Amino acid sequence: MALSLKDVLEKASKKAASGSFVRTAKPKPGRSVWRILPGWDSKNPNQFFHAFGQHFIKDMDGKLKVVVGCPDKTFDEPCEICDAISEAARQAPNDAMREKILESRSTQRFLFNAVCVEDDETKVEILEVGSGLFRDIAANITEDESLIDAVDGRDFVVTREGTGLNTRYSLAVRAKSKSMSVSKSVLMSLNNLEEYVTEDFEAKKKKALTALGIATGVALSGSSAAGALTDDSELDDEIPDFDKEKAAAIAAKEIAASEKQIEDADVSYDTSDDTSDEAGSDEKEKAEASFDDDVTDDDIQAMLNDLND
Repeated sequence: MALSLKDVLEKASKKAASGSFVRTAKPKPGRSVWRILPGWDSKNPNQFFHAFGQHFIKDMDGKLKVVVGCPDKTFDEPCEICDAISEAARQAPNDAMREKILESRSTQRFLFNAVCVEDDETKVEILEVGSGLFRDIAANITEDESLIDAVDGRDFVVTREGTGLNTRYSLAVRAKSKSMSVSKSVLMSLNNLEEYVTEDFEAKKKKALTALGIATGVALSGSSAAGALTDDSELDDEIPDFDKEKAAAIAAKEIAASEKQIEDADVSYDTSDDTSDEAGSDEKEKAEASFDDDVTDDDIQAMLNDLND
């Protein structure tokens, strides 16, 4: 039965009030163990991941104004925000502003349904990884499709070292005897990644273009009229509300984790049934992937400072 207009508006209002913003998970510093789960749609079981990309539009002081999806990185479709960023960069009066503008470009990301084995084997998370780590995971699954099978699958061991532009990842496939068993309740909790990456792009596009125009002083195609490029009072509504105590706790946890000595630094591929996580094949080289987070440590600190103001 179709929902009434009242029900639709009530549902939308609750979503807006709660800021139902599902944050993706990323491999933490050091060593973490992940189980990549099978596809969420029984009609298309081979679709177990989804491409993803977002633009983080900031002002010239580095404050985040609008977060909007990138159709190019997500659906391989034309993106007006990408075009506007290129246009603004071309019109930038100096190199410093040009670099600031280009920070709003999206980067290619990929999403999986996954379980962080050492945290909670019953909790399904949306694992977000960069292109390099995705290629390493995909290469293993291409060679052995059973790796994501609910019964016969195996865990992936990810080692993260460094920060920012110097972040490096290493990957290993865990021995079958040490890999977790996927419960029925976990399989019933898979996220529909197609729905997750699909947003009302048109609703956010105008605000994103306006925010970019305000930041750069360039009247961009598709943005508000030039007179509107002096008022960004409504733009911050696009940024999900953060709980100050929760954000501080997360930041403290990340800092503590990053300071902890990284174990098992030299992790290589392992596609055998050896009981060691690090027992690798001589035919494969150690996989390392450069990764540049869209939101840097400085961005996180800036947002925390804003919260505490």
